[in-house]
Amino acid sequence: MTGFFTIADRLAGLLVAVATVMLAALICVSLYEVFARYVLAAPTVWAFYVPIALGLWALWLQCLATCLRLGLQVARPA
Repeated sequence: MTGFFTIADRLAGLLVAVATVMLAALICVSLYEVFARYVLAAPTVWAFYVPIALGLWALWLQCLATCLRLGLQVARPA
């Protein structure tokens, strides 16, 4: 059973890492959207929708990782 907890803990860590990368991409795309809109005066459609999608996926992954970690704390034998 210890192998299961190890795998679940590593999976939770991986999900947090992926969510962090997605949030970094979200910040970059948001900055580009502001630059394109106010400096180039040509807003991009994709840069408007990508942050919404990335933000929702990052939030979902973060919630999944938190549920995994909390479940491991409850289920792990002492």
